[in-house]
Amino acid sequence: MNPPRGLGSRGQDLWTSITNGLPEGWELDEREHELLALASRQADDLALLEAGIETHGVTTTGSQGQMVISPMLSEARQARMAISRLLNMLALPDAEDEPRSQASLRAERAARSRWDRRQRLTPREDIRRGA
Repeated sequence: MNPPRGLGSRGQDLWTSITNGLPEGWELDEREHELLALASRQADDLALLEAGIETHGVTTTGSQGQMVISPMLSEARQARMAISRLLNMLALPDAEDEPRSQASLRAERAARSRWDRRQRLTPREDIRRGA
């Protein structure tokens, strides 16, 4: 699967890393393809922000002449969060080649929580709960 046109090196690296890491026979559907394209473009944007921070530093002069944190830092942090969210939305396979959507991960955590709580109940509490 070829990366979308116009990606920079960081975006192409992300695209290649994800697509080459898929197990044999796995393919991205259209939705996943678009999510990966968005994450890759966001990775390029992050690279530009990081270059700007390196060039101009982490502070800048505010409207009153005071030193303030560069807005590029906040934008870079938000770009990292966006990339993380986009990649988490992909139903990429886990080590056993099973896709892991956010919904399935939430369901697994909820089931574990219920099971752990059930294991902590004493026999008398079990009887009161009708188990």
